[in-house]
Amino acid sequence: MIFCRAALREVMLALFFFYEVFKALSLICILLFVHSTEHIYRYAFCSVLTSYGSGILVSYMNDHLDMFTNKDTNTYKDTNKDKDTYKDTNKDKDTYKCEDTVKYMQILHFAQERSVRIWMDRHDVRAVTADLFNPADLKIDIEDTGLEDDSYDVIICNHVLEHVSDYRKALGELRRIVRPDGVIIISFPVDTKFETVYEDGGESKAAGDEPKAGGDESKVAGDLLKADRIRRFGQHDHLRVFGRDSKELLERAGLIVTEIRGENYDDKIKPVVGPADYDYNVLWVCRKTK
Repeated sequence: MIFCRAALREVMLALFFFYEVFKALSLICILLFVHSTEHIYRYAFCSVLTSYGSGILVSYMNDHLDMFTNKDTNTYKDTNKDKDTYKDTNKDKDTYKCEDTVKYMQILHFAQERSVRIWMDRHDVRAVTADLFNPADLKIDIEDTGLEDDSYDVIICNHVLEHVSDYRKALGELRRIVRPDGVIIISFPVDTKFETVYEDGGESKAAGDEPKAGGDESKVAGDLLKADRIRRFGQHDHLRVFGRDSKELLERAGLIVTEIRGENYDDKIKPVVGPADYDYNVLWVCRKTK
């Protein structure tokens, strides 16, 4: 009996020891996870975690709502209960005016983020979405959109240019399709250690992580391994990181550039940095040169 009690006590002590070790290891794992991800999702906005610069984008749009609405177009919203009844305000019986007319900007948004879509829905902002690989209104390549010149009032290109083969062609295309009085809102990852853009010489596009046929699954289209791109650019499907001359780079593309820093916003609307530790939060609001 004494032996059984002693054995039971030893078993209980062993179980307690392993339980304490498990708790300690669990706490360490949680702390490591939080440390490794806090720079990716640092703050929440609109009840949605924002990433890849969308925090500052939403903050900027929130402060400049008029930029995304109140443009004279041919789009009207009828608020009458009887959808077939209009108020005639002209002698010409074929001309009608809806009550409480709502006018919308022509907005094109490349690779729209979920948090930005939620913000637009809440503020009745309408945008045409564009993406080459994911579901969108337009399936187009930002380097060759096929759209008409001077098509849109506002173009949003948030953390896209680091994914494309030729960012210069993409910038030229954005300038071509924005209207003369329009705005292009651009953001991309910046590492201030570099004077200018630091990039992969490969030919991959925004698809990023498809392996070459018959090749090593760890490879992506282009010259670098996924691990190399994470180390160099902060993400496996990035082809470049931009440097300190980012504003001048945009100006050389024929744009008038205003730089918007994330730290200018108050604590209630915090910007969010990208997935790389070096990235800092900035938007460039661009217009065509004459």
